[in-house]
Amino acid sequence: MAEEEWDEIVPLDEAAVAEESRFDFEGLSDTAKTLNSDLETSSLFDWGILPYLLATFVVIVLVTPGGLQEVKGWFSVLAHLGSWFMKRAPKISADEGPSAVITKLGVKLNEQEYVVDGLRALLELSDGSDGRPRKKAGSPEVQAKLVRLGVCPLLVQILERWVEDPTLTVRALTIIKRLIHLENAKAVFLAPSESGAVAAVLAAMQAALGQDSQAGQKGGQAGEAGNDRRSQRAAEVQRLGAIILGSACDGKNAEATNDLKTVIVDEGFLKAALAAMDWYQNHAGVGQWCLWALFNVTYLHDSNKVDLIRNGALSIVIRTMEVHENYFTIQRQAVALLFSCLMQSEGVDFVRMREVAYAQGMTQAVTAAKKAHPNNPDLQRMCEQILSAKE
Repeated sequence: MAEEEWDEIVPLDEAAVAEESRFDFEGLSDTAKTLNSDLETSSLFDWGILPYLLATFVVIVLVTPGGLQEVKGWFSVLAHLGSWFMKRAPKISADEGPSAVITKLGVKLNEQEYVVDGLRALLELSDGSDGRPRKKAGSPEVQAKLVRLGVCPLLVQILERWVEDPTLTVRALTIIKRLIHLENAKAVFLAPSESGAVAAVLAAMQAALGQDSQAGQKGGQAGEAGNDRRSQRAAEVQRLGAIILGSACDGKNAEATNDLKTVIVDEGFLKAALAAMDWYQNHAGVGQWCLWALFNVTYLHDSNKVDLIRNGALSIVIRTMEVHENYFTIQRQAVALLFSCLMQSEGVDFVRMREVAYAQGMTQAVTAAKKAHPNNPDLQRMCEQILSAKE
């Protein structure tokens, strides 16, 4: 049939996306909450007395009427008491308030214990998701105050200084994700000519993926985040980075963010997102939010669409659809991205781009999405128009 201009794409429901982000993914993953034990505790014991402790334990077992079981109960109680005493007092606490936390953390950026505690305090101050009453934390007013006090450039410095530490990176990115919806945070954090924030987020994504892929090549973990904490943290860095940079381009006036979209793509986001989707192809969270971010940075931006196709996106997007055939959100994001990139636009050889997409298996993937999710009218409409253009 003759090529006709496709209907204008309907952007994804921003409110629904925001709700999904908040309720499905707010805060750190369970793994990312765990810090290295050497930062959490300091030993009170001199290991030179270990033989004496062992001898004492044997004597207690021999003389206790209940034997070993009775002793185990007492030792369990003692272990809990010991762990409580061994925890060190935090260097920085949320109870000190936003101003003191930011000031202390700014002075101690090179001292890991201060950064660990400072980020923990900022996580508490920026978190309003669980409904707990707080005097100093969690409210939109406190979030706005953190931005006014300069937390955004401070977090960029932390990302730059601790880029090789995925635990600290996850914490810093989580705080940014909680604040990025604020307009003043977007202006400060993502000013194209000033902050270097885009480069810092992308460097964190690349460093985490690089560490995990090197280890994964040895251990055969390619394609999904393994059970080890390192791999899960690395996947979380990818997901958070995509949410942050995708959110920067999200809004009712998509054309108004075109300069920022250009900066994000020029800094290397397309390659970073596609590499994350390729490596973590079985990780639904990484796939979902990378697709969402790719949609946002290419929507109404023709040169970014062309760059996306040139970077091999079609095969990765289609494979993600195939792996997560029954995951509605991924199918919706992927079909919207394909529809947006392959619709007729001035100055874009959309006919050639469609031919490449069909050769990569787009027809089968879109047909499967249409069949698997028959009750969503937007998805059905986009699938039908993609498929009818080939006839």
